[in-house]
Amino acid sequence: MFMLGAVVAMLNGLASSAPITETIVNNTTKECAVFLAGDECSDCILPPGWQSLGRYYVPCPKNYSIISVKGACKGFENQRCCTKGHSGAAGECSNLVINDLSRECTFTEDAINSSLPTGWLSKPANVSLFEWVCPLDYRWTSLPSATVSNPAGQIFVGTAKESEFLIENKPALPDQWNWITNTNTEVSWTFNSLPADADVYLYLTPLVTNRSSGGSGYSTDVDISFETRSGSFETRMVHLFNPQIQYAEDSQGWGYQTYCLLEIPSNQIPGDGEMTVKLKIKQGRTEHVAVSNNCCVAEWHY
Repeated sequence: MFMLGAVVAMLNGLASSAPITETIVNNTTKECAVFLAGDECSDCILPPGWQSLGRYYVPCPKNYSIISVKGACKGFENQRCCTKGHSGAAGECSNLVINDLSRECTFTEDAINSSLPTGWLSKPANVSLFEWVCPLDYRWTSLPSATVSNPAGQIFVGTAKESEFLIENKPALPDQWNWITNTNTEVSWTFNSLPADADVYLYLTPLVTNRSSGGSGYSTDVDISFETRSGSFETRMVHLFNPQIQYAEDSQGWGYQTYCLLEIPSNQIPGDGEMTVKLKIKQGRTEHVAVSNNCCVAEWHY
C-alpha cells in the first residue's frame, strides 16, 4: 500500500487537479446545478440566492430545473499555487517576484509598482499571469525586510503539532503514512492559533485504497467532527475524492491520493484559536485510509 510514485508526484507539484464540486439549489426559482466550488488553489463563491446541498453525488430535488451556474473564483497566493506544474487552478501570483541569478522566488506587496533589489523582477507586461510562476528548481526565500510583503492579504497555513497528531488518543508517526482499516479508529489533529475573525479552510489529502495489500486508489466517505475546549460541534460526512484511474490489478501505490476542502465559518472558531479535527471512516465503508500529520492542513486569508 505504499505509494512512493504518488508522493514524489505530489511533492513535485505534478499531480492532477481535484475540483471541489457541490450540488447547489435555488429554492426561490426551483433550480439546481452542479457547482465548481474551487480546488486546492482557488475558491469560488456561490451566487446570491443559492445554497449547497453537499458534494456532487447528492441528487437534485424532484421538479427542480437543472441549469449551469458559475461563481466568482479567486486564486490563492501561496508558494504551492504559484510554482510551475502545481495541481489545481491558477493561483493569484501577481505579487510573485523572481531572481533568475540566485534562482529564487518570493512574494512582495504591490510587486509591479515596488522598487525591488538588484536581480529581482516582477511580472513583465508581455507575460500572462497564467505563465508567471516560480520554476520548479528555484527555491522560495524572503526579500530584505524593507521590501518584504506584509502578511495581510496573504494565505496563512496552519498544521497540527507533531505531538497533537493522534490515533486513538495515542501519538502517531507524524511524518509517515498511518493506515486506518476500520470504522472505529479515530484520528485527530489539534490546531492552535486559528483566527477568530476569518473563515478557515481544511485541506484534506489522505491516501485511500480498497485492499489491504496492493489494489487501486479509491474514493471513500469519512466522518469529520470538530472539538473545542467548550465541547464538540457538528459531524460532517465528507467525500474524499480520488481523480485517478482505478486499476483492476495492483497499481503499485500509484494514485492513492484523495482530496477534500472544507470550510469552517469564522463564527465557529473559538476565541482561543484552538480546535481539534477528528476523522473516522464512515460506517459501512470498507476502504482503507492512510493519514499523516500534514494531510490535514488549515488555510485562511484576510
